[in-house]
Amino acid sequence: DDIYGEGRSVEASAAACQERCAGVPPCTFFSFWHDGGCHLSSRAATLQEGHGGVTAGPKHCSGMVIYLGKPSK
Repeated sequence: DDIYGEGRSVEASAAACQERCAGVPPCTFFSFWHDGGCHLSSRAATLQEGHGGVTAGPKHCSGMVIYLGKPSK
């Protein structure tokens, strides 16, 4: 699920990607790749498993982050 006008960005960390999501009203979830890629998704997004090295989570949380798969080396 893409948010119109919000393409992939490069962020320093999963926390920075989540912070970016928090600043975009339609964003509900974020995905962060080991190469710094940050993707924002709306509430219409669905959890996709099997994407190694991706950290994903909600816009706001109290320490909860979902990690999917093994990190790429």
